[in-house]
Order: sequence, then C-alpha cells, then structure tokens
Amino acid sequence: MTNWFRRRYLKHTVQLLPRSSDTPTWKLIISQFNTLSAATQDCTVDSQFTQNSWHVKLHPNLSYQAELELHSLMQILHRLSPIPEIPDTRVLLHSVPKFSTSNAYQLLTYHGALWKPAEYVWIHTIPQNCKIFLWLAFKDRLNTKANMVSKCWSEDPHCPLCPALESADHIILRCKNANSLWEKMNLLHLANHSESSSAFLQAVVDRNHSNRGIEPIWFAACAYTLWKARNNMIFERQIDNMQFIIQQISDTLKLRSMRANEATKERILSWCAGL
Repeated sequence: MTNWFRRRYLKHTVQLLPRSSDTPTWKLIISQFNTLSAATQDCTVDSQFTQNSWHVKLHPNLSYQAELELHSLMQILHRLSPIPEIPDTRVLLHSVPKFSTSNAYQLLTYHGALWKPAEYVWIHTIPQNCKIFLWLAFKDRLNTKANMVSKCWSEDPHCPLCPALESADHIILRCKNANSLWEKMNLLHLANHSESSSAFLQAVVDRNHSNRGIEPIWFAACAYTLWKARNNMIFERQIDNMQFIIQQISDTLKLRSMRANEATKERILSWCAGL
C-alpha cells in the first residue's frame, strides 16, 4: 500500500516551500497560498511564466479554498514577472526517506490553510452548541431574516428593531442590543467599523482590551446571548433589556469557567466582575 501510494500519488503532488534565496514577494506568496500544489516535482517559478503572462499549472483537483487562493494569487502575479538570474526549484514537502503512514495521512486529509477564526471557535471552554453557533455566525449561515429570504422562506429581510438587513454580523455588531452592549464595554466604535464579527474579534484580540487569552471565550458568550435575545423577541415576543442580557452573559461565563483551568477561570471571573 505504501509503495503504491508513493508511486501513484506522492510523486505527482508537490507543495512549494520557501527558501532562503527566495525574493520577499515569493516568500509572501508561498506563506499565504499554501493550499496550492504544483503539478510536478520540476515545477519552478520561471516555468509558470510563458509568452509574457502567467500560466500556473497546479494539482488537477483543487478544493474550493484552493480555487479562491488561486484567484488571489493571479491578481498578485499580474503585476509581477520572474527574475531569470535567481534559480528557483522546488522539492517534496515530505521527501521519500522521511515518508511514513503519518505523512501519507496528512497529505490525503489536507484541506488547505487553516481558516483563521477557527482557532477562536474550537476552544475547550466553549460548549459544543456555542461552537457550532459561532461557526455558522462567522460563515453567515444562521437563519437570519436575510438568509431566510434567500432561501425563499420569508419575504421580509429586515431586522425588527433596526431599518437594516438582518444578518449575523448585524445582530452581533450593529443591532440595538449589540450597540448597547459594546458601548458598555467601550467597544462600540470598533464594532461599528469592523467588516465582520470575525474581524471584530480579531481586532479585539490584537488590541488586547481584556485579559489576554479569554477574548474568544467572552465574545462567544456575548454573541450567543445576543442571538438568544433576538430569538426571544421573534418567537416569544419577549424584549430582553440590557441589564438582563449582561446578567445572562455573566452567568454563562461563570458556568463555563468551571470547564477551564485555574488561571483561565480566574481571568474569566475577573472579567465578569467588571461588567
């Protein structure tokens, strides 16, 4: 099986690796587009540039993520041309002497570069139902009114509280309840100027507004509570005031802190005390 895999598959799949002699632009391309795989082991930068234009030949079966990366790559390469004086060869990511069952499994199950917000979702302290909620929210796959219109389940895409389309980002960042919550936490300006909820979370982590390491945990509690408040209004005709929402966030975090280690638990409880 190992020999068959090596002969039939591994020799045709080559991942590009950055080298010390690479130009800064090429290093940037390799680091950002590591899903793309070359078609042969002899693939070089110069071989992909013919008749004064780029004709990138990659692995024949590209994933959706790889297709997106290829499109972005071609936009970057459109303004560039290779430098003939710099040799540029590529080698197998896992050379034959280091070939193992583990490497074969990693190659077969490789689905592209890790989506950045994923590291803020799959955290032990966050319960499974909230992880799924965050994943759907970041991907804008929740059953918001805007999405229900696109599925022909509804005719009104607008938020019942605001004159805006009801999307996941609107509920978490810009709706009436969200504005009140982020204003209390001195994050209103950042929330209103963030492109998406995942971008907002990333900005909060970068700016370190709270104790380092727990931003994804309290953000998950805030976002999930805002979603539940929205559902209470839609299905139960119940309007949750801000004091109730903040109390729900605090209670949720105190409960989730029981799943964390002592250091993380202390930081979560300290953050709750400041609400």
